[in-house]
Amino acid sequence: MTREELEAQIGRGEPVRGADLSRTTLRGARLAGAIFEDVDLRGADLGGADLSESILQGCALDGARLSSARLEHATLSKCTLGEVVAEGLQAAYATFAGCELARVRLGRADLRHASFAETPLAQIDLRRADLTKTNLVECERVQVDLTGATLVETAFVHGDLSGATFGQLKAEKVVFIQCVFGARDFSGLTLPMSQFMECDLSGASFEGAALERCGFRASQLSDAILDRVRAPMCLFAEANLDGARMREGDFSRSVFMGASLRRANVAGSTLPESVLQDADASEASFVGAVLNYADFSRARLSGADFTGAQLFRARLHGVTDDGAVFGGARAVALGDDPELLEAEQWRPRT
Repeated sequence: MTREELEAQIGRGEPVRGADLSRTTLRGARLAGAIFEDVDLRGADLGGADLSESILQGCALDGARLSSARLEHATLSKCTLGEVVAEGLQAAYATFAGCELARVRLGRADLRHASFAETPLAQIDLRRADLTKTNLVECERVQVDLTGATLVETAFVHGDLSGATFGQLKAEKVVFIQCVFGARDFSGLTLPMSQFMECDLSGASFEGAALERCGFRASQLSDAILDRVRAPMCLFAEANLDGARMREGDFSRSVFMGASLRRANVAGSTLPESVLQDADASEASFVGAVLNYADFSRARLSGADFTGAQLFRARLHGVTDDGAVFGGARAVALGDDPELLEAEQWRPRT
């Protein structure tokens, strides 16, 4: 099939089924609205081609060249894309469902509002790509280089991101749900209003990062590095921060309700008006920390060290503090609320 015949068939709205277009030169071809089913496009040159609003199902695009091609509003289902060069690809609102992408170069690609579902992404170059409002759902492997990429309201759901590279991101309101990161490096990044929900961030480094209004609800942050972070008004409810380094950070008005901070090092950090109700901070170090008006109600503070901490009107209602070291700091804190304690201890008669 010649290029002219292909364009004419697509122009008539006729599907292209089972055709062998491997190694065909289709640079700049007008293929908008095409329907390709089980088409062999391996090694084809589709640079600058217009495939917008097209449907590709079960097609092989391994080794194809798609640089600067247009795939806006296109749908790719169960396609294979290995060793593809697609730098500058225009694929806003495109959908990739059940596809396999491996060693694909998508640098500077426009992937705004795109969707990747059940699509492994192995060794994908997304440097300086725009993933604004892009969704990546149920992608088991997400081995991507996101250096310099734009992530605004981007969502990653149920993915293994332990092989991802994060650096120089332009990120805001990114959502990660039940993702595995491992010891990824987020040092110095700015991630305002981003959400890490039930994620595994054990050993990850956020040193010096800007995390204003971020959420880490029920996430694993054991042995994570959060030194010198700017994290006011963050949510760490039910998070595991055991052994975490949180020195000299700003956690003002943050919520650690029900969190575990056993052996965490929070020395020199500021946590005024923070909520640590029902938290377990056993053997944690709050040396020199600013904890004015913080609420430690019912917290477990056994063996914790508050030497030199500021606890003005901090609430220590119902705490367990055997072996804790307060020095003179406890004198300005609030103790048990008798009426509240009586209400909490009340049990119905049997």
